[in-house]
Amino acid sequence: MSMTMPNRKSILSARSAFVVVLAAIAVLSLSAISPAPAQAGCKGERSKSSKRAAAAAMFCLVNQERRKRGIPALRHDAKLAKVAGRHAKHMVSFSFTGHNSPKAGGLVQRVKRARVFRKSRAFSVGENLGWGGSPVAINRAWMRSAIHKKATLYRAFTKMGVGVVRGLPHGSKRRSLTYVVTFAG
Repeated sequence: MSMTMPNRKSILSARSAFVVVLAAIAVLSLSAISPAPAQAGCKGERSKSSKRAAAAAMFCLVNQERRKRGIPALRHDAKLAKVAGRHAKHMVSFSFTGHNSPKAGGLVQRVKRARVFRKSRAFSVGENLGWGGSPVAINRAWMRSAIHKKATLYRAFTKMGVGVVRGLPHGSKRRSLTYVVTFAG
């Protein structure tokens, strides 16, 4: 039976490997007992009174949903925000819900009229409507609805505008908020 004595180099590499394995076990153990980092919330996500805070929170929440799924965030577009804001105002003023305003027409007409895109360019548009809750509650409801979720996560959209007004389409003109998010790409 022959026996070879390990040289100093093999002892050091074995010791290094042992230290690396111990470090890996420590990291795995810590990650198993420590809670996952909480998703950062959006400022104003529970606001039911401030239109500005609610609009900013809704913009943040929509982009948060997209990022969670590896979809690029949408850019803010001032013209789309104006389209969304006017539509929200019309819904409350004329007591209707839907994408066709009795005063301004359908979504495509409203976006074309606002000159969001050049006339010769093909584009896609979408819109989510909601009212009565905080931005986080409205966004949760949209993400539970197949059609609203599809609009929020549609990869062809590159920009959005958020409109928020005080009042409800069918009810109080003072209490709560109505939201319109208009997407385009």
